[in-house]
Amino acid sequence: MSNQHFSLVFESHSKNKVALKDIRLMNIFLLLKQYSVSAVGYALRIAH
Repeated sequence: MSNQHFSLVFESHSKNKVALKDIRLMNIFLLLKQYSVSAVGYALRIAH
């Protein structure tokens, strides 16, 4: 296995890890957004 090949494999692997982290962050962000939207809706319902 050549050194260049190894670095390419390593590069793509770390890119995948970053992508997975981004997806996880996006999921958390979406969940928080959903939660805050429903919380605001709930507060508005109580207020009315």
